[in-house]
Amino acid sequence: MLRGARFEHQRLLAAGGFIGINTGLIVATRTESELASVIGHETGHVLQHHIARMLGQQAQNSWIALGGMLLGLLAGIGARSPDLGMGIAMGGQGLAVDRQLRFSRDAEREADRVGFQLLQAAGFDTYAMPTFFERLQRADSINEAGVPEYVRTHPLTTDRIADMLNRSRTAAYRQPVQSPEYAFVRARSLVLQQKSASDYAAIADAQRTAIRTQTTSNVAAAWYAVALAEFKQRRWVPAREALEKSRAAFGGTGPGTPSLAVLASDIARLSGQPDEALRVAAQARAAFPLSQAADMAYADALVASQRIPDATKFLQAQVERYRSEPIWWRALAGALAASGKRARQHEALAEQYALQGQWMAAVSQLKLAREAGDASFYEMSVIDARLHEFQRRYKDDKEDEKDFGKLAG
Repeated sequence: MLRGARFEHQRLLAAGGFIGINTGLIVATRTESELASVIGHETGHVLQHHIARMLGQQAQNSWIALGGMLLGLLAGIGARSPDLGMGIAMGGQGLAVDRQLRFSRDAEREADRVGFQLLQAAGFDTYAMPTFFERLQRADSINEAGVPEYVRTHPLTTDRIADMLNRSRTAAYRQPVQSPEYAFVRARSLVLQQKSASDYAAIADAQRTAIRTQTTSNVAAAWYAVALAEFKQRRWVPAREALEKSRAAFGGTGPGTPSLAVLASDIARLSGQPDEALRVAAQARAAFPLSQAADMAYADALVASQRIPDATKFLQAQVERYRSEPIWWRALAGALAASGKRARQHEALAEQYALQGQWMAAVSQLKLAREAGDASFYEMSVIDARLHEFQRRYKDDKEDEKDFGKLAG
């Protein structure tokens, strides 16, 4: 009981610490400020601990609903009236649902206010929040026609939009500066949503048409989308030509942006020009030292150039720098596999799976590492220690899931 109580407290404090952003959201936005407004809103949920508070509210509502059912049962038996008992029980259920809906609406308004403050403090366009919310509301009215607003979990109400609009009107105006990378990331997200070669071809044709008819809002980003779509079809010459047009439309010299540089390196690497890929990736790393995409392009180019020891050393430094990023452990596993170090390869994969919470997969990889036969005494000691830790974590997670189920129920 004491361990369960500690777990409940810790889970309530920790809940809601992550924000997920998918490509659909990025494509739906039209400016960087609109994207920032959504992130600010979701950050408001995290800062105000809404998920943790929601779990506590759900526990209270469960008791209210249960109390209503018991009271209805007793009243129905005492008065010999099933209708009376059913009415009281339904009243308890209705009260619980109403409390939950009111909490959800209040949480949304609170997240709006906090998100607006963050948006303003960061120097973005505050009008982007009501503008984007209004567009989402119109989309909801089309996709959810006939569904009453009060049953929605996150209603985009007119009063919420009006509140954000009024706040924008009273806020001091500052000319927002949009990052040039936003347009390229949005274009990349549009292409990555496609599933087949025909989809990629259709996107490339649509973007070329938009450029030709001058209906695109960003020529450089449109050509980038064409280049990436051609790249996905492994059409290296059209991809390279479109990328050059994107770079020319963007202007300037050097790598341009991380997106332009990384795609240039990837095209060179996969079209059989590893030295060129490495040159471009090294230039991108120097120009964008905080870009993980540029770092990954550099690692891929090192492997393609058969500089496996250099790639391994670089990736080991990256996993130390970004220990909580699974992608770097997977990349390190690939470099170790290329160098024939099977035990360390499986060990790196185990770390990747552990970061993703896949404890059984991590345990399986460490068992493979033990059986590989090429681990030193010291490496075997590390593998055994991590194996015992991951097995314990798997067991603890199973117990925590049971406790969490009880708390949420």
